Amino acid sequence: MHGIPDIILKVGSTQIDVTIEIMTLFVMSFLIIIALFIRIEKFPGKIQNVLEIIISFLNNLAVDMIGSSGKQYVPLVSTLFFFILLSNWMGLIPGNLFTIVTWIFGIGSGEFSFTCLGIPCEFQYAGLAIQPPTANINTPLALAIAVVIYYNYCGIKAIGLKKYLLHYLGPVPELIKDFSFPLSLLLIPLGLLFLLLNTIEHFSRTFSLTVRLFCNIMGEHSVLAALIVVILEMGKMVGSLSVIVLPIFDIIPLVVMGIGIVTGAVQAFIFSLLTLSYIASVAGEHH
Repeated sequence: MHGIPDIILKVGSTQIDVTIEIMTLFVMSFLIIIALFIRIEKFPGKIQNVLEIIISFLNNLAVDMIGSSGKQYVPLVSTLFFFILLSNWMGLIPGNLFTIVTWIFGIGSGEFSFTCLGIPCEFQYAGLAIQPPTANINTPLALAIAVVIYYNYCGIKAIGLKKYLLHYLGPVPELIKDFSFPLSLLLIPLGLLFLLLNTIEHFSRTFSLTVRLFCNIMGEHSVLAALIVVILEMGKMVGSLSVIVLPIFDIIPLVVMGIGIVTGAVQAFIFSLLTLSYIASVAGEHH
């Protein structure tokens, strides 16, 4: 992480850090601006060509995993990919860049109070340190919950509500036809077991998507921040020799940042790939 919370909203006795929400707003605004720019551009540019390559790749991947209907799920998956990608890469921007910008424009820091529905509120700000939204567990968790809700909706839409709910019982609905009373009573605990396992599966997928993305991004940027602190401390220790020594150690965070660009893209792709696989498991043509 790049620093302490910089923008705090107090509602009554509750204190809320809204820095990540603002970072998320920046990512969403940037994506919307890029989309509008491409839409009004008369001639395809390099950005549009790159985006078309990525979308085409996701289209082909969706068709291979889900079937001919796979392309209808690409808008959501591609949105997840670009949002996560930019969120991950935000962690590579110097943390105090926005603080410098606010200082240049004389915004500085401060606070102001107001009342909302009779509740006293206070807004405190002190510059704005850039933080990757995906390094805050709330963002990966929200994305994971959205994915789980969406692929369940896709399953219901593909095969109908009744059939989709019955699949939670595993093979029990089919076995009932072949078992007569009283043997059919033995299928009740079996059905409950499948119901429990399938329910746990959805929670485990939510947990897996959240932890995989959060831990990778948080760990990556924690290492980068630690390396920068070490280099700064070494600069103080070596004194006048820092001009010779520091350039050597400056290579280390640059390498980590290069790796961060790759891993940020990989994590965005993995999240999108898992989303497609979950959709394929409930709405694929082979299902």
